[in-house]
Amino acid sequence: MSKHEVTLFGIGALLYGLLELVEGVGLFMRKRWAEWLTVIATSLLIPVEIYELANPPSWLKAAGLAVNVLIVLYLLKVVREKREPRAATPA
Repeated sequence: MSKHEVTLFGIGALLYGLLELVEGVGLFMRKRWAEWLTVIATSLLIPVEIYELANPPSWLKAAGLAVNVLIVLYLLKVVREKREPRAATPA
């Protein structure tokens, strides 16, 4: 890798670390925006996984993509359920 590529990779890693720090603090403080940030941050890797799956394809890459998509769908379900109050069940 060239010096320029290493610098760009380092900056990207620092920015991603900052994103994870903000996300973690927000979740610790039980902030609603942090839940959505978690969904967004988790889904950011899906395009990269799709690209990697195409060059060259493998079952392991497909499984990783499938797991990531399932995790994003689960997180969306959890965040949306928190928004909608559940109907009271009769006693």
